[in-house]
Amino acid sequence: MKYAATCLGFAALAAAHGYVDNATIGGEEYTFYQPYLDPYMDPAPERVSRPIQGNGPVTDMSLIDIQCGGYSAGDQPGSSPAPISATAEAGSNVTLHWTLWPSSHFGPTMTYMARCPGGK
Repeated sequence: MKYAATCLGFAALAAAHGYVDNATIGGEEYTFYQPYLDPYMDPAPERVSRPIQGNGPVTDMSLIDIQCGGYSAGDQPGSSPAPISATAEAGSNVTLHWTLWPSSHFGPTMTYMARCPGGK
């Protein structure tokens, strides 16, 4: 039984795309949205990042997907804003920690950050 659970765990990792798992922002550690845990938690934990709607590529740069975590090709439009925000003073460091990225996926990997007036 343990062997089957281990194999299923590795299968999930093999099928996954990369995403920002956590970050250090202004000296504070934050866990970002966890796509394989958060949807199944009740209540869902509050994160400083938007939920991940899908793991497909953004193929149309004119869509809002590039900005708000959507996956329109998978019929999942952009997600809602994060319920909480992180504070970073001017000049402070922000370090983003990505999960593994498949070696078969060529091209840039980018993370977009935005100002969120009033924490919204």
